[in-house]
Amino acid sequence: MRISYQSLKEVVTDRLRREIFEGVRKPGDHLVEQALAAEYGVSRGPVRDAIAQLGQEGLVQVLPRRGTFVTELTPLEAWEVYTLRGHLEGMAVRCAASRWTPAHSARLEELLAHMVSLGPHDWYRAIELDQQFHHLIVQAAANRTLTQIYQTLDSKVVACFLAVKHYLGGMPIEMADRHRDLAAALQQGDFGRAETLAVDHWAETGARFQNLT
Repeated sequence: MRISYQSLKEVVTDRLRREIFEGVRKPGDHLVEQALAAEYGVSRGPVRDAIAQLGQEGLVQVLPRRGTFVTELTPLEAWEVYTLRGHLEGMAVRCAASRWTPAHSARLEELLAHMVSLGPHDWYRAIELDQQFHHLIVQAAANRTLTQIYQTLDSKVVACFLAVKHYLGGMPIEMADRHRDLAAALQQGDFGRAETLAVDHWAETGARFQNLT
């Protein structure tokens, strides 16, 4: 069965994305189209398109006259992203207070259960679960402008995950513990505490980056 060009592009994109998430391709690594095409056994077209897609996601950067590299955030950039993300999420919790439902609480519990089952190399799944957890909170706020601004940081946050691995270490399974208190406060309807925890959730890791600057 012949694979369509579009499907081939998706296969290459998914493989390269996973390799970046799982540390096969590390922050700062040089990505060469021809070498990747030979390694994956495809033409350069799907690789070029995959790199373009991952560039839009913020996972790779194309530097003029230098080439394409896996995104590498400095500790200062990571601190800036985490701090801003935390304040936006704190505002989202405040907005969500009157709109929170048992269905939101149940979904958070499902996500926590998935986080607990993460293995030591499940960074790809960990990033997905983290995004789903925090997006649920922001979506519950039903504030379109806040949601749009929050989502513009998504690619930076993914790059921050790579920076966490690179600079701070850590294991995917730790994610469940880091989210449990925030989930509990939301589920109990203690939105004042949840707002503080949302800000602190991001600020805590951000402060660790700040110490590296």
